[in-house]
Amino acid sequence: MPVPQACQPIADQITALEAQEQQLRAQLPALVGAPAWTALAKLGQLRQQLDQAHAALDECVRANSAALQATLGIIDVGPAGPAPARIATLWEIAPAGATQRETATISGDAFAFTGPLPATFGLTVATTGDPTILGPDFRSASLTAASLPADGAVRVEFVLGPLVRFEQADLARLAAVFTPTPSHVSAGAVDADLSVTAVEATLTDGGIVARASGQVEIRALGMVDRGPFSASGTLRVVPTAAPSVLDLVDLVTVADIQVQLPGIVGTFVDTILPLIRGMLSNLLIDQLRAVLRAQLPAAIDDAFVLAGLPPDVVVSVRRLSITPAAIEFQPALGALGTTLSMFTPPAIPPP
Repeated sequence: MPVPQACQPIADQITALEAQEQQLRAQLPALVGAPAWTALAKLGQLRQQLDQAHAALDECVRANSAALQATLGIIDVGPAGPAPARIATLWEIAPAGATQRETATISGDAFAFTGPLPATFGLTVATTGDPTILGPDFRSASLTAASLPADGAVRVEFVLGPLVRFEQADLARLAAVFTPTPSHVSAGAVDADLSVTAVEATLTDGGIVARASGQVEIRALGMVDRGPFSASGTLRVVPTAAPSVLDLVDLVTVADIQVQLPGIVGTFVDTILPLIRGMLSNLLIDQLRAVLRAQLPAAIDDAFVLAGLPPDVVVSVRRLSITPAAIEFQPALGALGTTLSMFTPPAIPPP
């Protein structure tokens, strides 16, 4: 296997050690007593040095013959501190989603993947060892081998931004802007029509309490029952970890949505209730996801005092915490190449 240029000094060291070994072996037959034991001890030391050099050469060849090599360019707007430990992850991106394929420790702001590279893939970089950092420092868009430089070397840049707050008042106001939604569910001979007329969202420690209310009509075997309903559940917000995903965060249901149907009784309610619960759970998640999908990027633009983000930039959420007062998060802007370091923000027009 050809030795990459970066590894040639190690290869030269091995050649010199092997020459010393051969020279010492040639002298051994003529030595006896103490000189022979001294030569054997030296031969053992040479063998140890050769083993270490061969291991170093293998690692060097692996790194410099990698399917993808990358260097980091990090811009941190926060206070200076020691560089954290980081890992890079290679993901395979398929229609069903992204799957981790390989990880690499970042050393000296550089990392490499041995590959082979999937047909479509993505990259992420994440800080390790800090429990307050929940999301990645960098996420790429969807990539192919053809989109990389010919030598497989790329530059990964990311900006670690300031903390951004999204207030409870803003969340409540946006959740309340809700278009009444009719839905129909059925289970065998039981049908239900729901009209969701209002949605509310309240921040709590660690999550969002979402509520929906409206009217429901249940029909079964010629009987009809009508009345109000209400539903509530707690949703947890988690940063998106995978590459090539537009949403900055995802919503996870902490427990099943609780549905109250005051004034409606009967065995048919038990039949249709799981479907009503599932429909309302999806509606609440979709409604809050739409609010966060629209508002978090806008809050990030305001934090960076930008009319818009640079082209080809992927935004990640690195830190995230929720209290009854606000969602507080740290955005990270990432791009391949020099998009961020060479970006000149356009002038923001006066109000």
